[in-house]
Amino acid sequence: MWLAIVESLIRPGKAAQAALDRFEADYARSSALNQIGLCSAYFLAGDIDAALSIGEQIPAEVNGITSHRLRDRVTSLTRDAVKHQSKRAVEQFSHEMKAVGS
Repeated sequence: MWLAIVESLIRPGKAAQAALDRFEADYARSSALNQIGLCSAYFLAGDIDAALSIGEQIPAEVNGITSHRLRDRVTSLTRDAVKHQSKRAVEQFSHEMKAVGS
């Protein structure tokens, strides 16, 4: 148990992902909004690998959810990724997110 606590302090993103994984299907929109927020936070912090790792799950998370707020968050996410567009993976990710957000 102590190891899990120490690890969550060292790698807080892992704890955040574990919390997101606990959302139940009834809260799909909330889970998707939080997933997008975590991805944005990683981009803003400059942790591109973590952002892309979280971000690759977003299309499946938002599939079938109709929400103006969700679409707005996806649009904001693509803006947060812009300063990292020189990386091919981020450019591709942004393109995919634009398709999700439309």
